Amino acid sequence: MPSGVKRLIPTEVCETIIDFVAVRWDEVSTTYSGDRTWDYDVHATLGACALTCRAWRPRSQLHLMRVMSVRASNAGTRSFADMRTLFQRIPRLQSDVESLSIDGEDLEVPRFHLVPLVVYDILPRLPILTLCGGLIYMPTFFRVTMRRFVHLTHLRLHKATFASANDFRRMVESLRHLQNLALLLPEWVPYKLDRPCNGGPWPRSLIKLHNFEATAQARWITDTTSTRRTYAR
Repeated sequence: MPSGVKRLIPTEVCETIIDFVAVRWDEVSTTYSGDRTWDYDVHATLGACALTCRAWRPRSQLHLMRVMSVRASNAGTRSFADMRTLFQRIPRLQSDVESLSIDGEDLEVPRFHLVPLVVYDILPRLPILTLCGGLIYMPTFFRVTMRRFVHLTHLRLHKATFASANDFRRMVESLRHLQNLALLLPEWVPYKLDRPCNGGPWPRSLIKLHNFEATAQARWITDTTSTRRTYAR
């Protein structure tokens, strides 16, 4: 080889290695109704690959965009604004997003129900959504917005707080194309409701779940602030 000529690894080989790194996402982190959460090391490695050289960026970026996370806060919606700006600048990336995880644990006021309004505006074709740690109640516009997610097939609720089992039912039934549902460590509001929930017979659901997983503490199941009927039938 002539002096001064650098040895180059073919781009195809580099892309295969990047794909192999991302496979750990599917093999190790696939849990709960198809929702997938990045292993920190995988995310860091793919981020480093994206910054290594221009040839590596498209493949690394593809995998990084498959799963996105946003932390909602009282300080504002900068993360959502950043997402909107990114997709306006590079529209093709919008179709790469397979899963979005939103953490509402930092919210000190009940604003988590506003999140779907923003999400639908940014990612109307989102198939997998995870809502973590926020208080969810069901004003009319929330149900209307949830019905617009016609491509949403996977929903994961992790440490979400509901006012009643009826609110939980109404939320799920708003997603007519839902196939996989995971309910992980849910909570009721920490105060008693002014009036008890209706414990009468519920109307037959129109959704047909393929998978339903629930992990809850006993006190949540027997809490008298809600009905004791189970949603799964």
